[in-house]
Amino acid sequence: MSEETPVAIFWDIDRLPLPSESPTYEIVNKITDKAHEDGFVVLFKAYSDVPELVNGGSARYDLQAAGVSSVGCAQDGTKNVTISTDMLVYAMDHPAPATLVVISDDNQLTYACSILRMRKYRVVVISSSHAGQLMKRRASAFVDW
Repeated sequence: MSEETPVAIFWDIDRLPLPSESPTYEIVNKITDKAHEDGFVVLFKAYSDVPELVNGGSARYDLQAAGVSSVGCAQDGTKNVTISTDMLVYAMDHPAPATLVVISDDNQLTYACSILRMRKYRVVVISSSHAGQLMKRRASAFVDW
């Protein structure tokens, strides 16, 4: 991909949390470095329905200091709807070719990923290797968390 290609990162930080053995900025830098392989990062959002992460604590501060926007989601199981909506809004604002990096193992994001790929968006999924196969199969590229 070109260095001129915009990249957005959508991270379900509850399902794939920050590893406790590494500082937040190191994890964010690794994710951003991976995204830079596809272009320049214009958006980096982390989604959580855990109030401690969204409303306080050092993790939220560390994410913000690293350039990541925290999005608080309702605790009613609709976080995947929020992420999917933001992915589609990004696609409306950034015509293909553009890249979306989805950090999640939530198979409910598969439909949005599939639709975006059909419209020539590059969708990179970062997930655990034991995650459901649906997200892996719908991705343009897969990276093991």
